[in-house]
Amino acid sequence: MLRKAILGFVASVGVLAAVEVGLRLFLPLDTLLFSWERPTGMISRNEAGGMVTRPGMAEERDDGPYRWATSLNDLGLREDDEVPAKKPPGTYRILAIGDSWMYGFSVSQGHTIPDVLEDILPAKLGQPVEVINAGVFGSCAFDMLARYRQFVDAYEIDGVLLGQPHNAGRLQRVEAERSAWYRAYRDGPASTARLYLLTRRALAPLRSGTYAAPPKGTGQQAEIADLRLLALDAKARGLPVWFAEFPDQMDHGLRGFSGSPAWRKGLADAGVRFGGHALGERACWAFVDAGHPGESGAYVIADALSDVIATGASLDTIRITPRCADVAAAGPGKPGWPLP
Repeated sequence: MLRKAILGFVASVGVLAAVEVGLRLFLPLDTLLFSWERPTGMISRNEAGGMVTRPGMAEERDDGPYRWATSLNDLGLREDDEVPAKKPPGTYRILAIGDSWMYGFSVSQGHTIPDVLEDILPAKLGQPVEVINAGVFGSCAFDMLARYRQFVDAYEIDGVLLGQPHNAGRLQRVEAERSAWYRAYRDGPASTARLYLLTRRALAPLRSGTYAAPPKGTGQQAEIADLRLLALDAKARGLPVWFAEFPDQMDHGLRGFSGSPAWRKGLADAGVRFGGHALGERACWAFVDAGHPGESGAYVIADALSDVIATGASLDTIRITPRCADVAAAGPGKPGWPLP
Protein backbone atom coordinates (compact mmCIF):
# COMPACT_ATOMS: atom_id res chain seq x y z
CA MET A 1 0.00 0.00 0.00
CA LEU A 2 2.77 2.40 0.97
CA ARG A 3 4.69 1.45 -2.16
CA LYS A 4 1.66 2.26 -4.34
CA ALA A 5 1.20 5.60 -2.57
CA ILE A 6 4.84 6.55 -3.14
CA LEU A 7 4.70 5.50 -6.78
CA GLY A 8 1.48 7.47 -7.21
CA PHE A 9 3.04 10.53 -5.61
CA VAL A 10 6.15 10.28 -7.77
CA ALA A 11 4.02 9.85 -10.89
CA SER A 12 1.91 12.91 -9.96
CA VAL A 13 5.03 14.99 -9.41
CA GLY A 14 6.35 13.82 -12.76
CA VAL A 15 3.11 14.80 -14.53
CA LEU A 16 3.08 18.22 -12.85
CA ALA A 17 6.73 18.75 -13.76
CA ALA A 18 6.01 17.84 -17.37
CA VAL A 19 3.03 20.22 -17.46
CA GLU A 20 5.18 22.99 -15.95
CA VAL A 21 7.88 22.46 -18.57
CA GLY A 22 5.26 22.58 -21.32
CA LEU A 23 3.73 25.77 -19.91
CA ARG A 24 7.15 27.42 -19.69
CA LEU A 25 7.75 26.61 -23.35
CA PHE A 26 4.46 28.08 -24.57
CA LEU A 27 3.45 30.70 -21.95
CA PRO A 28 5.83 33.66 -21.48
CA LEU A 29 6.05 34.83 -17.87
CA ASP A 30 4.82 38.32 -18.73
CA THR A 31 1.44 37.00 -19.93
CA LEU A 32 0.66 35.58 -16.47
CA LEU A 33 1.73 38.54 -14.36
CA PHE A 34 -0.83 41.08 -13.20
CA SER A 35 -0.32 44.53 -14.70
CA TRP A 36 1.01 46.04 -11.48
CA GLU A 37 3.73 43.36 -11.34
CA ARG A 38 5.24 44.26 -14.71
CA PRO A 39 8.01 46.86 -14.30
CA THR A 40 6.93 48.67 -17.47
CA GLY A 41 3.31 47.51 -17.58
CA MET A 42 1.76 50.90 -16.85
CA ILE A 43 4.03 53.13 -18.86
CA SER A 44 2.06 55.21 -21.36
CA ARG A 45 1.74 53.79 -24.84
CA ASN A 46 1.29 57.10 -26.55
CA GLU A 47 -1.10 57.67 -29.46
CA ALA A 48 0.59 60.96 -30.41
CA GLY A 49 3.29 59.59 -32.68
CA GLY A 50 5.13 56.87 -30.83
CA MET A 51 8.28 58.83 -30.04
CA VAL A 52 8.58 57.53 -26.49
CA THR A 53 7.75 53.97 -27.48
CA ARG A 54 10.85 53.63 -29.64
CA PRO A 55 13.90 53.46 -27.34
CA GLY A 56 17.07 54.51 -29.05
CA MET A 57 15.19 56.63 -31.59
CA ALA A 58 16.69 59.80 -33.05
CA GLU A 59 14.99 62.13 -35.50
CA GLU A 60 14.42 65.76 -36.47
CA ARG A 61 11.18 67.68 -36.95
CA ASP A 62 10.19 71.16 -38.05
CA ASP A 63 8.22 73.75 -36.08
CA GLY A 64 7.95 76.45 -38.72
CA PRO A 65 11.47 77.86 -39.19
CA TYR A 66 12.74 76.02 -36.12
CA ARG A 67 14.16 72.53 -36.68
CA TRP A 68 14.30 70.47 -33.53
CA ALA A 69 16.13 67.24 -32.88
CA THR A 70 15.16 64.60 -30.38
CA SER A 71 16.76 61.33 -29.28
CA LEU A 72 15.97 58.69 -26.68
CA ASN A 73 18.22 56.24 -24.91
CA ASP A 74 17.56 52.52 -24.56
CA LEU A 75 14.97 53.08 -21.80
CA GLY A 76 13.04 55.73 -23.70
CA LEU A 77 14.45 58.58 -21.62
CA ARG A 78 15.19 61.79 -23.48
CA GLU A 79 18.88 61.49 -22.84
CA ASP A 80 21.78 61.19 -25.27
CA ASP A 81 23.37 58.36 -23.28
CA GLU A 82 22.40 55.67 -20.83
CA VAL A 83 22.01 56.84 -17.25
CA PRO A 84 23.99 54.81 -14.68
CA ALA A 85 22.06 53.66 -11.62
CA LYS A 86 24.48 55.42 -9.28
CA LYS A 87 24.99 59.15 -9.67
CA PRO A 88 28.49 60.59 -10.05
CA PRO A 89 30.10 61.47 -6.70
CA GLY A 90 29.09 64.93 -5.49
CA THR A 91 26.32 65.28 -8.07
CA TYR A 92 22.77 66.35 -7.21
CA ARG A 93 20.44 64.20 -9.34
CA ILE A 94 16.80 65.03 -10.08
CA LEU A 95 14.21 62.78 -11.75
CA ALA A 96 11.96 64.93 -13.98
CA ILE A 97 8.53 63.49 -14.83
CA GLY A 98 5.73 64.99 -16.88
CA ASP A 99 4.04 65.12 -20.25
CA SER A 100 5.11 66.78 -23.50
CA TRP A 101 6.09 69.97 -21.69
CA MET A 102 8.69 68.20 -19.57
CA TYR A 103 9.70 66.04 -22.51
CA GLY A 104 10.25 69.20 -24.52
CA PHE A 105 8.03 68.72 -27.56
CA SER A 106 9.01 71.30 -30.22
CA VAL A 107 12.28 72.01 -28.35
CA SER A 108 15.56 70.65 -29.59
CA GLN A 109 17.76 68.29 -27.61
CA GLY A 110 19.78 70.23 -25.06
CA HIS A 111 17.20 73.02 -24.63
CA THR A 112 14.41 71.30 -22.65
CA ILE A 113 13.44 72.33 -19.12
CA PRO A 114 15.60 69.54 -17.58
CA ASP A 115 18.52 70.53 -19.83
CA VAL A 116 18.33 74.19 -18.78
CA LEU A 117 18.11 73.22 -15.11
CA GLU A 118 21.31 71.22 -15.51
CA ASP A 119 22.98 74.38 -16.80
CA ILE A 120 21.78 76.94 -14.24
CA LEU A 121 21.37 74.94 -11.02
CA PRO A 122 25.06 74.17 -10.30
CA ALA A 123 25.80 77.84 -9.57
CA LYS A 124 22.85 78.00 -7.16
CA LEU A 125 23.49 74.68 -5.42
CA GLY A 126 27.28 74.79 -5.49
CA GLN A 127 27.63 71.30 -6.99
CA PRO A 128 27.15 69.45 -10.30
CA VAL A 129 23.54 68.73 -11.21
CA GLU A 130 22.02 66.01 -13.36
CA VAL A 131 18.33 66.10 -14.35
CA ILE A 132 16.99 62.87 -15.89
CA ASN A 133 14.28 63.66 -18.45
CA ALA A 134 11.61 60.96 -18.04
CA GLY A 135 8.87 63.02 -19.69
CA VAL A 136 6.31 61.14 -21.82
CA PHE A 137 4.33 63.25 -24.26
CA GLY A 138 0.58 62.60 -24.27
CA SER A 139 0.67 61.21 -20.72
CA CYS A 140 -1.58 61.99 -17.75
CA ALA A 141 -0.98 62.09 -14.00
CA PHE A 142 -1.40 58.32 -13.68
CA ASP A 143 1.28 57.77 -16.31
CA MET A 144 3.53 60.04 -14.26
CA LEU A 145 2.88 57.92 -11.18
CA ALA A 146 3.71 54.76 -13.14
CA ARG A 147 6.84 56.37 -14.57
CA TYR A 148 7.93 57.34 -11.06
CA ARG A 149 7.43 53.78 -9.82
CA GLN A 150 9.49 52.48 -12.72
CA PHE A 151 12.52 54.66 -12.02
CA VAL A 152 12.51 55.66 -8.33
CA ASP A 153 14.27 52.46 -7.26
CA ALA A 154 16.28 52.09 -10.46
CA TYR A 155 18.26 55.31 -10.00
CA GLU A 156 19.99 57.03 -7.13
CA ILE A 157 18.18 60.39 -6.98
CA ASP A 158 17.96 63.40 -4.66
CA GLY A 159 14.59 64.84 -5.67
CA VAL A 160 11.64 64.63 -8.07
CA LEU A 161 10.40 67.35 -10.43
CA LEU A 162 6.80 67.11 -11.64
CA GLY A 163 5.32 69.00 -14.57
CA GLN A 164 1.68 70.02 -14.32
CA PRO A 165 -0.15 67.47 -16.52
CA HIS A 166 -2.34 68.59 -19.42
CA ASN A 167 -3.96 65.35 -20.63
CA ALA A 168 -6.78 64.69 -18.16
CA GLY A 169 -8.88 63.11 -20.91
CA ARG A 170 -6.45 60.21 -21.09
CA LEU A 171 -7.51 59.07 -17.61
CA GLN A 172 -10.66 57.53 -19.09
CA ARG A 173 -8.59 55.46 -21.51
CA VAL A 174 -6.40 54.03 -18.74
CA GLU A 175 -9.11 53.55 -16.12
CA ALA A 176 -8.83 49.75 -16.02
CA GLU A 177 -5.07 49.94 -15.77
CA ARG A 178 -5.32 52.58 -13.07
CA SER A 179 -7.75 50.47 -11.03
CA ALA A 180 -5.48 47.42 -11.27
CA TRP A 181 -2.50 49.44 -10.07
CA TYR A 182 -4.27 50.43 -6.89
CA ARG A 183 -4.86 46.85 -5.77
CA ALA A 184 -3.29 46.17 -2.42
CA TYR A 185 -0.95 43.49 -3.75
CA ARG A 186 1.57 45.15 -6.06
CA ASP A 187 4.68 43.10 -5.28
CA GLY A 188 6.07 40.43 -7.57
CA PRO A 189 4.72 36.88 -7.36
CA ALA A 190 6.06 34.46 -4.78
CA SER A 191 7.04 32.05 -7.55
CA THR A 192 7.36 32.11 -11.33
CA ALA A 193 6.06 28.54 -11.68
CA ARG A 194 3.43 28.63 -14.43
CA LEU A 195 1.04 26.27 -12.65
CA TYR A 196 1.14 28.52 -9.59
CA LEU A 197 0.59 31.65 -11.68
CA LEU A 198 -2.30 30.10 -13.62
CA THR A 199 -3.97 28.97 -10.39
CA ARG A 200 -3.41 32.38 -8.79
CA ARG A 201 -4.93 34.18 -11.76
CA ALA A 202 -7.96 31.87 -11.75
CA LEU A 203 -8.56 32.40 -8.03
CA ALA A 204 -7.95 36.17 -8.00
CA PRO A 205 -11.59 37.15 -8.77
CA LEU A 206 -12.74 35.09 -5.77
CA ARG A 207 -10.47 37.16 -3.50
CA SER A 208 -11.60 40.59 -4.66
CA GLY A 209 -12.35 41.65 -1.11
CA THR A 210 -8.62 41.77 -0.34
CA TYR A 211 -7.97 44.45 -2.95
CA ALA A 212 -7.99 48.18 -2.27
CA ALA A 213 -10.11 50.51 -4.41
CA PRO A 214 -8.50 53.38 -6.29
CA PRO A 215 -9.05 56.90 -4.92
CA LYS A 216 -12.47 58.34 -5.69
CA GLY A 217 -12.94 61.24 -8.05
CA THR A 218 -12.68 62.02 -11.72
CA GLY A 219 -10.83 64.51 -13.88
CA GLN A 220 -8.55 66.79 -11.91
CA GLN A 221 -9.55 65.12 -8.61
CA ALA A 222 -8.19 61.82 -9.90
CA GLU A 223 -5.04 63.48 -11.21
CA ILE A 224 -4.40 65.15 -7.87
CA ALA A 225 -4.94 61.83 -6.08
CA ASP A 226 -2.34 60.12 -8.29
CA LEU A 227 0.32 62.80 -7.88
CA ARG A 228 -0.44 63.11 -4.18
CA LEU A 229 0.33 59.40 -3.79
CA LEU A 230 3.57 59.93 -5.72
CA ALA A 231 4.55 62.90 -3.56
CA LEU A 232 3.78 61.12 -0.29
CA ASP A 233 5.89 58.15 -1.35
CA ALA A 234 8.76 60.49 -2.24
CA LYS A 235 8.34 62.32 1.06
CA ALA A 236 8.57 59.02 2.96
CA ARG A 237 11.86 58.36 1.15
CA GLY A 238 13.19 61.78 2.14
CA LEU A 239 13.02 63.09 -1.43
CA PRO A 240 11.84 66.68 -2.04
CA VAL A 241 9.22 67.15 -4.75
CA TRP A 242 8.87 70.27 -6.89
CA PHE A 243 5.90 71.07 -9.12
CA ALA A 244 6.15 73.16 -12.30
CA GLU A 245 2.99 75.19 -12.89
CA PHE A 246 2.03 75.67 -16.56
CA PRO A 247 -0.79 77.28 -18.54
CA ASP A 248 -2.78 74.89 -20.75
CA GLN A 249 -1.78 76.40 -24.10
CA MET A 250 -0.60 79.61 -25.72
CA ASP A 251 -3.95 81.43 -25.56
CA HIS A 252 -4.19 80.69 -21.84
CA GLY A 253 -0.70 82.07 -21.29
CA LEU A 254 -1.23 85.21 -23.34
CA ARG A 255 -4.53 85.92 -21.54
CA GLY A 256 -2.77 85.74 -18.19
CA PHE A 257 -1.90 82.58 -16.24
CA SER A 258 -1.73 83.17 -12.49
CA GLY A 259 -1.16 79.73 -11.00
CA SER A 260 -2.76 76.43 -10.07
CA PRO A 261 -4.69 76.79 -6.78
CA ALA A 262 -6.34 73.35 -6.98
CA TRP A 263 -2.96 71.63 -7.35
CA ARG A 264 -1.44 73.68 -4.53
CA LYS A 265 -4.32 72.84 -2.20
CA GLY A 266 -4.42 69.15 -3.17
CA LEU A 267 -0.69 68.57 -2.69
CA ALA A 268 -0.09 70.91 0.27
CA ASP A 269 0.16 68.20 2.94
CA ALA A 270 2.60 66.20 0.79
CA GLY A 271 5.26 68.90 1.13
CA VAL A 272 5.36 69.75 -2.59
CA ARG A 273 7.02 73.06 -3.56
CA PHE A 274 5.53 75.06 -6.44
CA GLY A 275 6.83 77.47 -9.04
CA GLY A 276 6.28 78.48 -12.62
CA HIS A 277 6.20 81.21 -15.23
CA ALA A 278 3.20 82.96 -16.81
CA LEU A 279 4.55 82.65 -20.39
CA GLY A 280 2.68 85.83 -21.23
CA GLU A 281 4.59 86.72 -24.42
CA ARG A 282 4.47 85.30 -27.91
CA ALA A 283 8.24 84.84 -27.73
CA CYS A 284 7.75 82.19 -25.02
CA TRP A 285 5.97 79.79 -27.33
CA ALA A 286 6.80 77.56 -30.25
CA PHE A 287 6.48 78.93 -33.78
CA VAL A 288 3.61 76.91 -35.25
CA ASP A 289 2.87 74.59 -32.33
CA ALA A 290 0.51 76.61 -30.10
CA GLY A 291 0.38 73.97 -27.39
CA HIS A 292 3.97 74.04 -26.14
CA PRO A 293 6.62 76.55 -25.10
CA GLY A 294 9.66 77.00 -27.29
CA GLU A 295 13.29 77.37 -26.24
CA SER A 296 12.73 80.74 -24.56
CA GLY A 297 9.71 79.43 -22.68
CA ALA A 298 11.63 76.39 -21.45
CA TYR A 299 14.41 78.69 -20.23
CA VAL A 300 12.17 81.01 -18.17
CA ILE A 301 10.26 78.09 -16.64
CA ALA A 302 13.55 76.45 -15.64
CA ASP A 303 14.78 79.77 -14.23
CA ALA A 304 11.76 80.00 -11.92
CA LEU A 305 12.07 76.34 -10.87
CA SER A 306 15.77 76.73 -10.13
CA ASP A 307 14.96 79.18 -7.34
CA VAL A 308 12.34 76.81 -5.90
CA ILE A 309 14.83 73.94 -5.92
CA ALA A 310 17.67 76.03 -4.51
CA THR A 311 15.66 77.65 -1.69
CA GLY A 312 13.32 74.76 -0.88
CA ALA A 313 10.36 77.17 -0.80
CA SER A 314 7.43 77.66 -3.16
CA LEU A 315 7.13 80.87 -5.15
CA ASP A 316 4.32 83.02 -3.77
CA THR A 317 3.23 84.07 -7.26
CA ILE A 318 3.80 82.93 -10.81
CA ARG A 319 6.87 84.60 -12.31
CA ILE A 320 6.59 87.04 -15.19
CA THR A 321 10.36 87.64 -15.34
CA PRO A 322 12.73 87.10 -16.97
CA ARG A 323 10.95 88.08 -20.16
CA CYS A 324 11.22 85.54 -22.96
CA ALA A 325 12.21 88.38 -25.29
CA ASP A 326 15.30 89.03 -23.15
CA VAL A 327 16.78 85.54 -22.77
CA ALA A 328 19.34 84.08 -25.16
CA ALA A 329 17.17 81.35 -26.66
CA ALA A 330 15.08 80.92 -29.80
CA GLY A 331 11.55 82.32 -29.90
CA PRO A 332 9.04 83.85 -32.34
CA GLY A 333 9.65 87.51 -33.08
CA LYS A 334 13.14 87.56 -31.58
CA PRO A 335 16.14 88.73 -33.62
CA GLY A 336 16.77 86.18 -36.34
CA TRP A 337 13.49 84.37 -35.68
CA PRO A 338 10.40 85.53 -37.58
CA LEU A 339 6.85 85.47 -36.29
CA PRO A 340 4.83 82.66 -37.88
